[in-house]
Amino acid sequence: MNPEEPDMPSELNEAAEPDSFKAMMIGATLIFIISFIPYAGLICCLPQWLGVLLTIHLYTSEYRLTLSTGQGIKLGILTCLLAGIAVWVVAMGLYFGLDYQVGAKESEWLALTMAEKMGGEEAVEQVKASLAQQQAKGLGVMEIGIGLVSSAFFACIAGLIGGALGAALFKRGQKD
Repeated sequence: MNPEEPDMPSELNEAAEPDSFKAMMIGATLIFIISFIPYAGLICCLPQWLGVLLTIHLYTSEYRLTLSTGQGIKLGILTCLLAGIAVWVVAMGLYFGLDYQVGAKESEWLALTMAEKMGGEEAVEQVKASLAQQQAKGLGVMEIGIGLVSSAFFACIAGLIGGALGAALFKRGQKD
């Protein structure tokens, strides 16, 4: 150590509280990127679970910790909320700025395919009429609010499951 330099604490100072923000940002970025891949929304919670598992893996690896189930759930929910709100904000920006609705084509395809398989041509025509009516109406304040609340709720559920799974899978040392 150079005598002219002041004593610097080590990066892994045991007295310092482990910081999960970097791991959460990386996991949330993975979720964010996957969310804009066409048809990725059709695989339910898998993108969120992958993002949470990455977050917990990075966090437990860096600090050599084993998280309790509650700590894993907390980290998972926060990661998913961070990503979910970011996706919602960007999606609203794309909708109002460029008149582009993320996932609309995929949702339309899914609705028409299901209508065809379950109800035949009459059901397909009803779904087409409903989609046209909905598109003409656009998004109102209520739909925007429902979208935000449902994004947050879905993020909490996905984060809960992914966090519990991550805490069970990644055991790196003593419990935090």
